[in-house]
Amino acid sequence: MTQLTFAAGASDGRLAPSFQPFKPASDFLKAAGPLRLLQCPGRSGFQTVGYFVLRIADKKFARRGRHMPSLNILRDHTASTTSSRTSNELSRAPLYLYRRCGASKWEELMELPSRTEQQAAEARSYNILQYKIEHKVGIFRKQTDNDFGIDFDIELEMDKKATGRSIKAQVKSGKELKPRLDGVLTVSGIKQSTLVYWCSISQQTNVIAYAVDLKSETIFVTSNLFWQATQLIDGSEKSKTIEFLPAGDEPDRRALHVTLLHFSKPTVPQIIASHQLALRNLKHTLDLLDDAFHYDAGSNLHEPEHFTDLLNVCKVLLWGMDGQLWTDPDDRRNWSEVDYWDRKAMDDGWGELCYFSVQPVLSILVPALINRLCELREAVLAGKYYWAHNNQKYLKSVYASVLPGDVSVDGLRDWSQADHSSEVDNWTVERFIREAAQANA
Repeated sequence: MTQLTFAAGASDGRLAPSFQPFKPASDFLKAAGPLRLLQCPGRSGFQTVGYFVLRIADKKFARRGRHMPSLNILRDHTASTTSSRTSNELSRAPLYLYRRCGASKWEELMELPSRTEQQAAEARSYNILQYKIEHKVGIFRKQTDNDFGIDFDIELEMDKKATGRSIKAQVKSGKELKPRLDGVLTVSGIKQSTLVYWCSISQQTNVIAYAVDLKSETIFVTSNLFWQATQLIDGSEKSKTIEFLPAGDEPDRRALHVTLLHFSKPTVPQIIASHQLALRNLKHTLDLLDDAFHYDAGSNLHEPEHFTDLLNVCKVLLWGMDGQLWTDPDDRRNWSEVDYWDRKAMDDGWGELCYFSVQPVLSILVPALINRLCELREAVLAGKYYWAHNNQKYLKSVYASVLPGDVSVDGLRDWSQADHSSEVDNWTVERFIREAAQANA
C-alpha cells in the first residue's frame, strides 16, 4: 500500500534529525492548506523545507541524517541553500514527487501543481477578512467552486444563533491598494457579465464587495453594488471600474458597520416597489401636505390611507435617515408607524389623527421624500441601458414623472396646484426608451 508522507528536511538536502512524519497526511493539509511548503524552526528563524516524498508501506524511506544527493534537484526548486524565501516565492515553486529505487537512488515521478500568486493572494485576503469581520458578524460560507463574481454568502448571527438573514460578497485584493485623493478606492477589470450577475443576485439579497490591502491588512467595502452595476452596464465588451467607500480613520470599523447595515437595508425589489408607489401617489402626497395647512386645525384626514401609504413608502426610501429627520427619540424610533402618530394625536387632545397633528410629520417627510425621488431618478436614468432591457415599465414611469424643483414646504404647496400631466408626452418617452436600449460602442 502506497501513501503520501510529508518530510521535514534541512536546507542542505539532509533530513532533519528531529524528523517526525505527519500521520495521516490529511492532518497536515487541514493545518497548512493544500500544497503549502513546510517551515521548520531553526536557530536563525524558520528554515523552509519544500519537498514531498512517498513512503512505501511502513518502511522509513531513509535513515535520519543520511545524505541524499538526488534531493539537491528538489532543493534547487524549493529553497535556497542558506536562506529562507518568502511565502509568495515558495508558493510559485514547483513541487516534485519522488520514490525510492534501491538503497540510495531516488527517481522523479511527476511534478505536482503549485499554487499561483493569485490563489495565494485570494487565500490571504479571505483569512484577513474572516479574522477581522467574521466573528463579529456571523457565518461566512465560501462560494468559490465556480468564480461567477460571488465569493461569500454571509449569514448574520445573533446570540450565536443563525438568523436566516444573509448577504452576498465579492472579495478583491492587492499588495498595496492606493485610494484616490478623495479617499475613494477603485478596482478595475470588472467584466460586464459579472456586473449583470451582481444585478441578478440583487433581486434576492444585497450584494457588496470587499477590497483587502495585503500589506496593511486594510479592508475597504462598497455599498450595495446593484445601483453602481446598473450604471456601468452598457452592452459593450469593455471591463469596468467599481468604487469603494472611503475607509476613513477606522477602516475595519467602517467595513464592519457597512456589512451589518446591509442585513437590514431594504433590498432592490423593495426599493423599486416603493419608488413606483411614491411616483403613482405623488399628487396625493402633495395634496395631503397642502391640505394639512389649508383645513381647520381639528379637521380629520379625509383620506387617511394616503398618510399610511406615505409612511410605508418613506420607511423604505428614507431608510437609515432617522437621525437626520427626527430629534425626538420616540419619533426617531416609531415614526413609520401610523398607530404611533394616532396615539400622539390623542395624547395632545385631538382624539384622532387630524390635519393639524400631521402637519409637522408631513413637513419633514415630504421634502425628504422628494429629494430621495430625485436621487433615484438620477440613478435609474444613469443605468438606462440596463433598465431598457430588464424593466422598461419602470424606466418609463421614472422618465415620464415630473418632480418639483423647490422642496420647501411653500414651494411644494405651490407646485401641487399646477397641472404637470402633459409635460412629457408619450412619443418623447418611447424615443427615449429606444435610444436607451442601444449598446455603447
